[in-house]
Amino acid sequence: MRCNLNLLNDKESYEFVSAPVQPTNDLVSFDINIETRKDMDVHNSRKFNHKEYTKGGVRLDFGVGLALQYIDDAPIYEMSVNSAGINSIAEVSKNNYFPSIVGMATMSFRSEKVVAWGMSAGIGVNVTDGKIQTNNFYFGPSLILGRYERLCLTAGGTVKGVSKLRSGYSVTDISNTNDISSFTTESIKIGVFMSVTYNLTKGIKQNIKYLKQ
Repeated sequence: MRCNLNLLNDKESYEFVSAPVQPTNDLVSFDINIETRKDMDVHNSRKFNHKEYTKGGVRLDFGVGLALQYIDDAPIYEMSVNSAGINSIAEVSKNNYFPSIVGMATMSFRSEKVVAWGMSAGIGVNVTDGKIQTNNFYFGPSLILGRYERLCLTAGGTVKGVSKLRSGYSVTDISNTNDISSFTTESIKIGVFMSVTYNLTKGIKQNIKYLKQ
């Protein structure tokens, strides 16, 4: 037994042969074959597979999820009939919070750890006043959770197009039309947001297959 332990501690007892490895995704799979040398009395031949997470370099992930924006002073206007029975401009709500479906691109340093940091930018789709809007843009730092099934938590700044009254008009102004778009124009507002997205990068799905083998 002591002789066997001494042989294992002696580097001359081993010969390492490895083909060049070029990782392309987040996981490298090694097929290892240990064979007994002919001049050794120890018989410990075996074959097994070893998987190693890659690290270093930059990766780009794409994901979808939900976001919540906060925009200060983003009212919604419509035409309503006043007490005199005449169409007038009315402010129906002071919307400050806007939920949306968001698509995010996240850039981060490749890491073998469960938690990583990155930067994200994306675009969102939401419904405001019965209309589908795509004028929502997001950017900020992200916390990435997971190695192959990744969730991305992002918070930062957002830019959104909101309606405002044209110059010369104000709430309660009367008109003979009921089309509010004649009195409003789009304005760009800056706010903050938080989002949760799920990673859809194809390379991650391939890694799940390797892990289950």
